[in-house]
Amino acid sequence: GGVGGAPVEEFSEKESKQMRKNVRDLKRARKEAEGEEKKRLKGEIDALERRLEMSERVKEEKSKMDEQFRDVLGDGTLKVRVTKEGKGFKPPMWATVEMHLVGRLDDRSGEEFHSSQGGYPLKVMIGSRSCGPGL
Repeated sequence: GGVGGAPVEEFSEKESKQMRKNVRDLKRARKEAEGEEKKRLKGEIDALERRLEMSERVKEEKSKMDEQFRDVLGDGTLKVRVTKEGKGFKPPMWATVEMHLVGRLDDRSGEEFHSSQGGYPLKVMIGSRSCGPGL
């Protein structure tokens, strides 16, 4: 979460640019302000700069996470990350293989919505399209 438990916002490039302009404008106004007004403007500037910084961190974290995943369909709707690569024999086309998989939401929570672990593995025939793309 963000500051004080508030959600962290991810700003678009256009929004970030506008916020940086607002910070510059507030800094100019602060130079001419006095007393309480100067303190108030400093608080606004600090708050905007924190929001911008947090947004940049979110973008960096997402970018790092995206590097770990392969976009199977090319449109971002199905991403796969191999957590444990199989060793040895590579099954030929039409062979039946068994695997466990875990489905997680593509958000900051990474909440698990499906898992075959602790149950029966998924059986798939290579090349049969009996499962979704990417498997």
